Amino acid sequence: EDFEIFAQLRVRNTFGGFFGAGTDVRVRQLRATGVVNKRVRFNIGDIFLKQSPFTLWNSDEELSNMQGPFSPYREIIQYESFYQDNRWRLQGLQSDFSFKFDRFVRSLAVDVFATRPRGSIAISNASYESDRLLCGGSLISQFTSSIGIELNYVNVFDLPATGTTLVSLRNPVYHAALVRKQLSSGVHSEQRLESGYSSRHWLMGLPAEDNARKSQTTEGMLVSFTHSMEGADSLFAFSVGARYVDPLFRSAASQT
Repeated sequence: EDFEIFAQLRVRNTFGGFFGAGTDVRVRQLRATGVVNKRVRFNIGDIFLKQSPFTLWNSDEELSNMQGPFSPYREIIQYESFYQDNRWRLQGLQSDFSFKFDRFVRSLAVDVFATRPRGSIAISNASYESDRLLCGGSLISQFTSSIGIELNYVNVFDLPATGTTLVSLRNPVYHAALVRKQLSSGVHSEQRLESGYSSRHWLMGLPAEDNARKSQTTEGMLVSFTHSMEGADSLFAFSVGARYVDPLFRSAASQT
């Protein structure tokens, strides 16, 4: 009742195979989902993650809305690569839970995750690159029926102890957004004020060592404001805004 295992298998048969020759079975998706004490939900295995376009986001390809002879081929690529709803498909652990309150704050939702996009790989007979992890979390709070706040954090970093190069990446990114939503005369309107900060550097040596040092640090910030309107019947949509992103802003998980 509180635990589920989902597996998606693909059976492939080579053209011209005879009595099962050339047939193989591959696991396309595998994950376990459950609820702890009817309060905390978790996912282990294949998970699909996204936050904001500045922290964790799988952007659409260029000219994604153009139709033509390549549309069916693009749909196949998106299906095979799990490019759905701007989410990244990763392997790891994800958990979320929420609270409701009587005063001051209406609700509070927390989502945290830890994944490993890259394992240790050999670059020569005696050298190995370290494991690379992607961890982060989101906090969404609703103060009133129309005003809420979002906080996002994501960090791409290496574990130097798992490799021999002793050069590890660090890329933490912080993001906050104040959101105001309204429904008036059959029109949904939303205003978003966002800000963020990123830092990126490489750590030379093990973090516990006294001689561990940072390479040149790249830091950047962003400020964005967007006002959007959409009809309740979805017959029209309108959006206008302004955005400043520092040229040195870097977020590996959103390809900026």
